Amino acid sequence: MSAPQDLAAVALDKAGVLADRAGDLASAALERIEELPDQALTLAGVAIPALRPKPKRSLTPWLLIAVLVAVVGGAVWFRRRQAALHGADSHRDDPSERAIAAAS
Repeated sequence: MSAPQDLAAVALDKAGVLADRAGDLASAALERIEELPDQALTLAGVAIPALRPKPKRSLTPWLLIAVLVAVVGGAVWFRRRQAALHGADSHRDDPSERAIAAAS
């Protein structure tokens, strides 16, 4: 019968050691709980800005550039068209052309 008593003594000894460890862990946790709000705020201060989406760039500058290119392109096209129309008319109205045509 000494074996069950020895087994019980060992079990009680192990239970006592585990209870001491649990008490030590609980007291350490209580000490750390006071620090947790400050640590949580620090972590949130770092994490929250990193989670925010990056600001999108505005389309306004690209729209202005597109309008400027369209205006310049339209002006060049208009000037070429006017030059082509008036260039053909100026050859007909050129006095030297009329003189050569009359002499022929």
